[in-house]
Amino acid sequence: MTSQISQQLIDTQSAGIAAFGDFAQRAFEGFEKVTQLNVQAIKTSLAERQAIVSEALSPASPFDLFFLQTQLTEAAATKAKAYVTHLGEIVAQNQLELIATARQGFANYAREFEAWISAAGDDAQQTGADAAYPMLPSATAVSETEQQTDVAILDSTGNVVSGRGSRRRSTN
Repeated sequence: MTSQISQQLIDTQSAGIAAFGDFAQRAFEGFEKVTQLNVQAIKTSLAERQAIVSEALSPASPFDLFFLQTQLTEAAATKAKAYVTHLGEIVAQNQLELIATARQGFANYAREFEAWISAAGDDAQQTGADAAYPMLPSATAVSETEQQTDVAILDSTGNVVSGRGSRRRSTN
């Protein structure tokens, strides 16, 4: 039974490492998207600046130069707005992906940890060492209580005063 507990502990740690790897991968993908956006913006800006210099050096009159400057100012404002909008979309999408990855990783880790605690408790019961592991059953009970309870504010007697919680929190 001890080897089963050891294997479950290894599985629990592996789940945590895998969750971190997934989280880091998602974060890096977001960084890559922002970098690609910046590279594209720089390339576009350089190409436009070259065209602007060519056009500015060949105006027919001072009015044409003023008109070119007005057009460029409007275009720059539009491009800056588009850049910020696109950057915001990338950040928002990446944030949602990171949150989902973190939640999934935590759920997997909690499930593996609970299985390990349960196996350790079962092992303790089978070997007659219940007194040596008094916290194992209560740790699983706390985990189940935490999963079922929403956020709530409790008074000194443990009754819900306000919040989304609707039941009294058990104190095993």
